[in-house]
This record gives sequence, structure tokens and C-alpha cells, in this order.
Amino acid sequence: MSLPDYIIASDNIVEEVYRSRHGRTLFKLCTVFSRHLEEKKPPLGRVYPETDLYFSITSPKYIPDISVTLAGNDILNRERDVLIGVPDLIVEVLSASSFMSDTDTKFQLYQAQGVKEYWIISAEQRLITVYQLVNGQYQTASLASITGMIHSPLLPGLQVRLEEVFDSM
Repeated sequence: MSLPDYIIASDNIVEEVYRSRHGRTLFKLCTVFSRHLEEKKPPLGRVYPETDLYFSITSPKYIPDISVTLAGNDILNRERDVLIGVPDLIVEVLSASSFMSDTDTKFQLYQAQGVKEYWIISAEQRLITVYQLVNGQYQTASLASITGMIHSPLLPGLQVRLEEVFDSM
């Protein structure tokens, strides 16, 4: 699999990140989102991997693994190259050090901030859970493990085969 065009870094940095299961999963999912959103005319939205995010001017900085904004939700501050506002979709790829934060703290934060869809991915378990915000609360919208297909209520037509995202066993 080739790396997405929008990843701009020296070959050594990209190769180092891509060696980790977390990094490979992140790159592959960014590619899937990018193909679905950015290659359409006009683009349906934008994908921001590991981009600084501030929910407001005064909020602390967060760095989700992936933030997605749909057309019309332009929260990119071009001067500072950061996101200020609420992305439509956020993805976190779990690691041992981020498990509690991603599944509890960030889950509650993103829900309270109004992020419409939250994906939690375990590359170790080959599991993707998609949560959709309904009446201010996250509800499981799609779940797949090992093999199968994930659907996004927010992005009609997007179907993600787990084999596209996870390494072969």
C-alpha cells in the first residue's frame, strides 16, 4: 500500500511511523477517508491526521489521531495550521498508554463537545467501534471485529472493510 499524498515528511520519519501497527492503521484509515471525501468533485470534506485541535479559542489543545470535517465546517485556522472548533468525526487508535483516555475521558469530552461521530479502533484486537451522537449521547452505530464491514451514518456510502485497515494476521 502506498502512503497518502498529503503526508509530507522526510522518508525516514514516515518509515519510522509506518513501522508501528498504530501508524500503519492510521495511514490506511486516512487513505480510506481521503478517497471517500477529498477525491469527489466538489470535495465532501477534509481529513486531518494528528492535527492540533482546540474546541474554542480558550480550550486546551488536543491531538486526535484523525479529525474529519465535512464541507461547510471549515474549522482550519490557516495562520496557525490548527483546527479551532468541532470536527464532524474523530478517530482514535488505541494504544496501551491511551486506552483509558480514548475510551473514557475523550469519549466524554467529544460527546460533550458535539462531535457527531467517534471511531475507536483497536489494531491489536482488529476491532472498530463507531459511535454516533444521538440526542447528545453516543450510541453504537457500527461494530466489526477481525473481518467485516464498518458503515458510517455520517458519511453515506462509506464502507470500510477491516482487511483494508488492519495488517494481515
